[in-house]
Amino acid sequence: MAAANMSMYKKTALTLIRMARDLFLTDIGEKIPTINEYTETFDVSRGIVQNALEVLTEDGSIAMEKRGVLGTYLTSKDEEKLYSHTGWGAITGSMPIPMTPHFTSLATAVCEVLGKAPIEFSFAYMSGSVKRVDALKKGVYDFMILSKSAAMIHMAESDELEICAELTGSQYCQEYMLYFMNPENREIEDGMRVGVDPVCMDQKVLTEKLCEGKNVEIVEFPFIGFEDIVRSGRIDCTVFRGVGWNTDAEKLGLGAVPLTEVEGFSAEETNTPVVLVRHSDYGTGRLLQKYFNGPEISRIQQEVLDGRRTMKFY
Repeated sequence: MAAANMSMYKKTALTLIRMARDLFLTDIGEKIPTINEYTETFDVSRGIVQNALEVLTEDGSIAMEKRGVLGTYLTSKDEEKLYSHTGWGAITGSMPIPMTPHFTSLATAVCEVLGKAPIEFSFAYMSGSVKRVDALKKGVYDFMILSKSAAMIHMAESDELEICAELTGSQYCQEYMLYFMNPENREIEDGMRVGVDPVCMDQKVLTEKLCEGKNVEIVEFPFIGFEDIVRSGRIDCTVFRGVGWNTDAEKLGLGAVPLTEVEGFSAEETNTPVVLVRHSDYGTGRLLQKYFNGPEISRIQQEVLDGRRTMKFY
């Protein structure tokens, strides 16, 4: 196929996908953009836009009504047929492994809410926001759930990412604490060995702030190995979220110092979950905004935490 024809084919196919996504997110009775508006939005010819509309109307995905100067309105749509043109397939999200009450309850709430939406949905679980963001940027996932503070750090490093929804009222995890192997210690001092999970952005940056200007040794370990690293005696302290779910800090002889006033970090931002997507993934952010019901997610999470609802991870 000649290069010019290939380019035209790609533009035609991409325009059909984008228009299908727009119309899938348009409610029946709403006015739809004009052909001229579509040509400007997608930077394509009128013919390509008209062809896409013909495909969607001829197979019964949508029906439209022209109302003269008032414009054109969507009068009906077959969501199953229309969805088949969107290129979305199964929307895949990612969040941390549900090994804590808050991650367990949050995963359950998201699965319950998206399970009621007219879209195919699956979840993948992986610890470490750095790894999950890398997979998101490569298109392995369509969205990921992480703390607002971590999302802001990742967005500052890449303009490819954006928050499409903030799950206000829900809780990402327990608040961070500074744990010392010697319970008499209250702050990080020169010569200490400080445990850090390099793929957990919140913990990594928070630890760096606490260690500024101090001569310490950084010992890397996976978040999931918290209890093992504590028992090994290889570190003197580490920043970690409240560990009541995992082990009894008092039994391990740890000293716990709340971190409520570290400059540049707020408890609210580190504990508010958000939904992160790729800016270039046309329409996906709006799709998730449509079906991520914040109050409902918060309510379901609390029911799981209270033991009034069964866990669900898919």
